[in-house]
Amino acid sequence: MKYNLPCAIVRDLLPSYAEGLTEEETTTAVQEHLEGCADCRKRYEAMTGGETPAVTGEKEVDFLKTVRKKNVKKVVLAVALAVVLVLGSVAAYAFLIGSPATGVSVDAVQEGTSVSVHYTSPDSAAALVGCNMKTVDDTVYITARKVLVSPVHTSEPSAAINVDTTGIRKIIAFGQLIWQDGVIIDCNTNQLAENRTPYAGNAPALGKLLSFMELDAHCTLELQTAQEPYGVTLHFTQPIEKNRRFLMEGNAYVLLALVDNLGQVSWDDPSGYTGTLTLEQANAAIPGLAEAYNAAHGTDLLSLNSVKDYGADSYRLQLLRNFLGL
Repeated sequence: MKYNLPCAIVRDLLPSYAEGLTEEETTTAVQEHLEGCADCRKRYEAMTGGETPAVTGEKEVDFLKTVRKKNVKKVVLAVALAVVLVLGSVAAYAFLIGSPATGVSVDAVQEGTSVSVHYTSPDSAAALVGCNMKTVDDTVYITARKVLVSPVHTSEPSAAINVDTTGIRKIIAFGQLIWQDGVIIDCNTNQLAENRTPYAGNAPALGKLLSFMELDAHCTLELQTAQEPYGVTLHFTQPIEKNRRFLMEGNAYVLLALVDNLGQVSWDDPSGYTGTLTLEQANAAIPGLAEAYNAAHGTDLLSLNSVKDYGADSYRLQLLRNFLGL
């Protein structure tokens, strides 16, 4: 059989012929044309360096390999692109967008009707950005976003914002109540209030409360929960200095306020210093403590019926701690 393909058709077939993708009859026809046509042969050699295309038996295998390689490359490229997009999104979120700032160290100072709120990033690798102050009804909310430190957002050890409290009852900064009705609520008070527990028999919960009381001495707990009044005794392993004993005596009130069914707190140390405070004694002492504090500071803070009432929230607990000089 004689083939006589025009140059134009051969040139169109050359890419497929060079890849070994043409049928056997087409391959034979192109080969015969190349043998007799110098121009088309030069084009072919320029494309392939003059290599002979695969024979029909090998052609199908090579074609499948080519398709497989192309598919693998596409999959690898798609996975790489997905990884890049995910990493880019994570980086953008961490360094640019950030998350609502929590766990921020906050201090407040009141001068007249102005409260200066000082805040510090929870760690050196994070920066607080986009600080915002919004008033809703009688409450001021202070918020910010926490992002990782970068050239875009550099770390500042601390910053401050001033709040005019005219017509305001509360200031909540970064999720923490820090001021209410003229009373500054400190960090320890918030932590204590958050760890209120209903049961005197929950030793881990009691230990957590004690960790926020700054008692300056290690102690072991002895629980009395066989019958009411339920009690706890703190056995200190080191003597409590006389000028620090007010901390133990004051925090006995705080324990009674924050442990719902606790009726008695006792303590002792190796020096012979001992004490006991019952719920009845605490309730009887509260009015006098409140009156003395108000007289000394020119305030009119609440005197509640029971020490238990002061454990209801961080504002009331701060009142109790203020009365006790804690």
